[in-house]
Amino acid sequence: MTEGGVAAGVGGVVRLVLGVARLGEADLRGWWNCHGLDRVGSYVLSRSLPRTWRSAALELDVLSARRRHEDALSGRASALHLFSDELPFRRWASAWLAEQKTAADVDDLFEELASWDDDAASFARGREEVPAEASVVLVGNTSRPHSDLSSAPRTSSPTCRR
Repeated sequence: MTEGGVAAGVGGVVRLVLGVARLGEADLRGWWNCHGLDRVGSYVLSRSLPRTWRSAALELDVLSARRRHEDALSGRASALHLFSDELPFRRWASAWLAEQKTAADVDDLFEELASWDDDAASFARGREEVPAEASVVLVGNTSRPHSDLSSAPRTSSPTCRR
């Protein structure tokens, strides 16, 4: 049984990956300072890629999230995160986004994620306040001391700003 081209069990994981990627955009939590589905990203991408801009926006969010996590966990070969290549979650989300580029109708998930604001983001994370200086829990190789995610270098790309 499929749901929007994704197996039903995988659909929840895809929503989670894309939701976390969207939460990290500059207009919400700003974890990766990327502009995918926010006003800036939608303005630029919808004019450059009129049919597939929503998928491209979330692809950029996922890539920015992956890079940010890899930078924060650099030197820790055994560390895994939601966007790791060693786990299938990012690949499932990327495959779903690729399928959406050829879909006849725009999936409701795009509009849901684009409509998120600070209130929706707070609801999505359970309305609990997480301090900006919250630390990453590192497991595996302990030769590198624990580091604060906020101290890791920010990523930059053509669609992301520092």
